[in-house]
Amino acid sequence: MNKKKVIAELKEEGFPEHIIDRTLSKVANLQPSLKTSFEQWLKDKVHPSIAIEGYTFDSLVAQYGMTGIGAFLTLDWLIREPNEAKNHLIKGIK
Repeated sequence: MNKKKVIAELKEEGFPEHIIDRTLSKVANLQPSLKTSFEQWLKDKVHPSIAIEGYTFDSLVAQYGMTGIGAFLTLDWLIREPNEAKNHLIKGIK
């Protein structure tokens, strides 16, 4: 994964400087099923057709106002801790 490109994307998406390192670490540890899609998205910005626990990349961006990286991190969370992630989404996190 191209660390410089991920950092540039984080800055472009408006991530505060003080959380970039932590977020970069989370991105580096994406589940293998998401990592390839993330790298492709970072390269060409084509939205992946991934559905996890009923949520898709597009639904997270459109309905919850997430950035692309935020959507990938949420999909990762839905894989790792589906019940907790779904409960937070239902309550309306962004």
